[in-house]
Amino acid sequence: VAGNGGLVKQGLGALKFSTGGAANTFTGTLRIESGSIYLNKIVGTPCFGGNLEIVAGVVNLKRAHQIPDTASITIGNGSLETMQMQMLVSRVCRKSSAQSR
Repeated sequence: VAGNGGLVKQGLGALKFSTGGAANTFTGTLRIESGSIYLNKIVGTPCFGGNLEIVAGVVNLKRAHQIPDTASITIGNGSLETMQMQMLVSRVCRKSSAQSR
């Protein structure tokens, strides 16, 4: 996936970024509103190029270096499951439920 836009995950199913050595380079925000997103590409291959916004649902980090080091991560009523992996990000913000969209 490439371009200047973002991607919004809605619905109860799962969206999987997996296999392949090519990075998804879209620069907009990856936003999850429900369901699950699995970040599971080859280690060191970013699954997206922008920021991560977890309004609700779960983002599962299955391998290291799936989130860009420069990404801001905003977590509302959802969660980020890191599988005890270390990650470097520019900013993490936890919103209260009153602040979430």
